[in-house]
Amino acid sequence: MQAGPSILTVTYPVRPDQEHSFRDWLAALNESAFAASGFLGMGTDTRQERPTEIEWCVTYKFDTDGERDAWRTSAPRVKAHAEGSGLLTSPPQERLGFEEGRARSLMVVRSQISPDQEAEWHAAQARFQAAVAKSPGFDGVDVFKPATGSDVWTTVLSFRTQEDLNRWEESPERRALLDEFAIDRRDEVIATPSAYGQWFSAGAAAESPTWKQAMVALLVLFPLVTVYDMTLGNAAGGGLKVDGHFVFGGLGLPFPFVVFLGNVVGTILLSWVLMPVVIRAFDWWLNPFATGAQTVRGTVLLVIGYAVEVSLAIFIYQTWGF
Repeated sequence: MQAGPSILTVTYPVRPDQEHSFRDWLAALNESAFAASGFLGMGTDTRQERPTEIEWCVTYKFDTDGERDAWRTSAPRVKAHAEGSGLLTSPPQERLGFEEGRARSLMVVRSQISPDQEAEWHAAQARFQAAVAKSPGFDGVDVFKPATGSDVWTTVLSFRTQEDLNRWEESPERRALLDEFAIDRRDEVIATPSAYGQWFSAGAAAESPTWKQAMVALLVLFPLVTVYDMTLGNAAGGGLKVDGHFVFGGLGLPFPFVVFLGNVVGTILLSWVLMPVVIRAFDWWLNPFATGAQTVRGTVLLVIGYAVEVSLAIFIYQTWGF
């Protein structure tokens, strides 16, 4: 059985003078993705490393590899790529894998949909997603199926800023679609910036309660700060002593600089090494559809982790006299 969603990431090298036309072209292409079988979400990211092109990375998520490949090789997409080739400096590059999102502010929409309403709801969502994809600051969308025994679908829209989210929430396009599709008027909508958006991207973890995100962050922060203080912090500052004897002398740097260095090292390790690993390990607990029993087990496990970390730090300090 497939372990997770099937991902297609496409990188488009866009000519700077054609970016506006490319946005319109991409919006039209995305409409076919939104209506495709098994579509779960999409996200965009842009960067410009050379003055001659703007790199657009577009990530599509589907339920299965077969549904992803069916849309990937579909006639409308092949035709669109042929027609849009003049907007690019070179052919687009595709890969199967995950491209990190850049969630800033999130709109979480919970929809209670009975089985006989699913076809109508999916049609409405295709229209909504096509409209929001054209909204300034839109960053991506993820759709989560109901948990076993539930009929609640969850859609997570991410925007680069809170202002972008507010603009979409109050837009006439959204209000018109809500008026057109009565099935969406009962949705529970939560619009909020993610407190830990740098680490918890728009997905299951991003929708988790802030207290869960904070607990996971604390599990990583305490040992990171402790180890830094005992090693690099001492090396940059006054040196390392064990049982009152110098093991090595420090650089004697001012304390504010030692703290700043710790922040630099900590930010790098947290963002690109430690947090992604720990988030994957606790994905079952961070998942918005985690059961009550899973929530209790995860919370207990984290509290035990805190106790082990603190006890180990106390043991090291008392044994070797750091």
